[in-house]
Amino acid sequence: MKKNQVAIAKAKAQDEVRKARGLKRKVKPSLYPMPRSFGPGTAKLVHSTLRAALSAAVRAEEVTRNVAAQAEKPRHRRKKVRPWQPETLGLWLDSIADHRL
Repeated sequence: MKKNQVAIAKAKAQDEVRKARGLKRKVKPSLYPMPRSFGPGTAKLVHSTLRAALSAAVRAEEVTRNVAAQAEKPRHRRKKVRPWQPETLGLWLDSIADHRL
């Protein structure tokens, strides 16, 4: 079982004890920060930073060549924006017409 799942299970058990005592406020689980994978935009930024650092090292004669310059550049394509169709927008606006905001 993963660390965060254990923390959530412990918080639920503590919630049951609190409910039995008549307390209403829930216990927040102490979650562990989990590393996330990064996307193509971040990969492009890391590649350009590494390439610039190695280029500076070549100029300072610390290394003989910049291997990041020959590396395949990561591709990054932005998602195409697809606006709502008028019918979909109308249905959504009708569904929120009574909302206070």
